Amino acid sequence: MMRLFQAYVVVGGMPGVALSCYNVKEPVPPLEGNGNHSLFKLFLSDTGLLCAASMGGIQYDLLQGNLDVNMGAIMENVVAQELRAHGFDLYYFNTNRLGEVDFMVQSGRIVLPVEVKSGNDWTKHKALDNVLAVDDWALNKAYVLCKGNVRQDGRITYLPLYMSMFLETGASARIDDLRFGSQRLTTIGEYFIRTKLRLVGIDQ
Repeated sequence: MMRLFQAYVVVGGMPGVALSCYNVKEPVPPLEGNGNHSLFKLFLSDTGLLCAASMGGIQYDLLQGNLDVNMGAIMENVVAQELRAHGFDLYYFNTNRLGEVDFMVQSGRIVLPVEVKSGNDWTKHKALDNVLAVDDWALNKAYVLCKGNVRQDGRITYLPLYMSMFLETGASARIDDLRFGSQRLTTIGEYFIRTKLRLVGIDQ
């Protein structure tokens, strides 16, 4: 985070270079009203620039087929960039008692937790489980963006990381209509063929 902040300072704090993601006290609408602007994360609006500036030649490892590098920070930056590009303001949730959820976004009156998992243990997300268990917040759905395929498990939908580009505010397709749990989807292509949908998103 410090290196990212330094990169932001080096370019002179130019608008649009850094994406601010503010902490929220509670994941309830309106998120802007619950935002704590003294606690924030910064992402670069260009993930390629982040890789070139701060990853110590990681791109060369990837080109050589070494996929064991830690991609957590990169993947989180990719998702932040995609969410902002599709109209979401960026927030996150973090408390000592419940833990940290990477992103909280809002469409209409719906607040949606989004967790980013770059490793192989994407079904382990204690903080997200803790947040969903708080009845007063009435969070009915959440997304985990991961290496896995499309899968539904209760209120949590697992999506491949690249499908963050399909999350849009006011999207016409409801996640409930996709019925991931009732059919076994072996490939993402099969998912699109069966559902005949262009978007995965939120209805207001």
